[in-house]
Amino acid sequence: MKKSILIIFLGFLLTNIRAQQIGLYDHYFYNPITYNPAFTGDKGFTNIMLLSRAQWTGFEGAPKLNMVAADGNLFNKKLGIGAVFISDKKGINERIGGSVLSSYKVTISDDSHLRFGASFRFLNHNMDFSKTVVQEITDPTILTMDQSKTNFDGNVGVSFTWRELQVGVAVDQILQNKASFLNEGGTDVSYTQSHHFMNSIKYRALLIKEKNVFVVPQALIRYVPNAPLQYEASATLDWNKKFWMGAAYKNEYAVSAHAGISLLKRFDIGYSYDIITSDIGQYSGISHELMLNFKFANSAQKEKKEKPEKVKKEKPKEEVEESIEEEKVEEKKVEEEKPKEESKYSKVVENGITVITNPVEDFKDVDSHLPEKGVYIVVGSFLERGFAIEYVKTIAAKGFSQTNWVYSEESKYNYVYTYKFDTKEQALTKLEESRLKATKGAWLLVLVK
Repeated sequence: MKKSILIIFLGFLLTNIRAQQIGLYDHYFYNPITYNPAFTGDKGFTNIMLLSRAQWTGFEGAPKLNMVAADGNLFNKKLGIGAVFISDKKGINERIGGSVLSSYKVTISDDSHLRFGASFRFLNHNMDFSKTVVQEITDPTILTMDQSKTNFDGNVGVSFTWRELQVGVAVDQILQNKASFLNEGGTDVSYTQSHHFMNSIKYRALLIKEKNVFVVPQALIRYVPNAPLQYEASATLDWNKKFWMGAAYKNEYAVSAHAGISLLKRFDIGYSYDIITSDIGQYSGISHELMLNFKFANSAQKEKKEKPEKVKKEKPKEEVEESIEEEKVEEKKVEEEKPKEESKYSKVVENGITVITNPVEDFKDVDSHLPEKGVYIVVGSFLERGFAIEYVKTIAAKGFSQTNWVYSEESKYNYVYTYKFDTKEQALTKLEESRLKATKGAWLLVLVK
């Protein structure tokens, strides 16, 4: 019997074929935890993202994706925890479910670490076959009822971070569950959830140091056995984490543009728009996405922000180009007096060695995360971020491969250090080397919880 089932399934076929089954969304670059659970809690603060995507609006039954994703960390950023809830509609198929995620951080060095992640997911698949358009309604092989199936699955992943470089590998739908539906004739029609291999790479490169402007290239490769390889490449321009804009290419599908703004350092708004380049582009209508994100600081940070900020005297614009050494001398004079009134704990001088103790919650590292607690050998203090970055390069050229900087939100200073240790005794073994090769006035900054 001749029949024609004209279903706008839009990327999801009710057979045993293997295809890309994990939903696509543009803002994966902002929060990749749905693709790779190893990134859960990696940002250093509690994060809640709301996302709504409408795809191919020119078709009836076009894909619509809504998502809520939240993550944070515990135990000094060692353990990441999170949850994701989705509603994904494509034609006659609707998927509603959620995931719980967790990750664990393994520190390799001061500027590199691994994270291992896993998630557990439940997903309800609902098929509304009343929405199908058929030529022969009495055909017993046609599915005519509304059917629903629930299954459980998950994904695992690992990420590697070295300074501004992030690499991730994940496998989704690890259980390869099978969803079956019966027609009126008793025939089993099913599809299998295939393994999805997700590989990502991202690098954050400083472009204009005076304005704190970064360019962030990244790529995502999605591979499913017996299905075409999918890849995406994008580049984003980030201005001081206040505004971003960029573009992406999705092979054999679309190019997209995205932009966003950060308000009060706690609320981000992002928008993306796809320009379909495949054959369906002239019929598909609009494909776009809206993202809202909320960031929450811990209690210590909130208490600090409630205190009145001290007024800083900024240098005139014409003095910005002064040398690093002149900046160092000027700031050192001020620094000798500032810790007495700004340190929440103590400043002591032991055998000619200045030791200043401060709460780690008052500081940020190069990724704007809380730095690790410990003892830092400080060789330079700068108000100007650009001078601190340049001085790090100078110190690195002298053989200090671990050199970097931390920023004090309380004093507004950028502290360049040569080494970071767990104990003061360990730091003292390298202090003399720092004084000989870097600066005679090297001192110890102790960050504690």
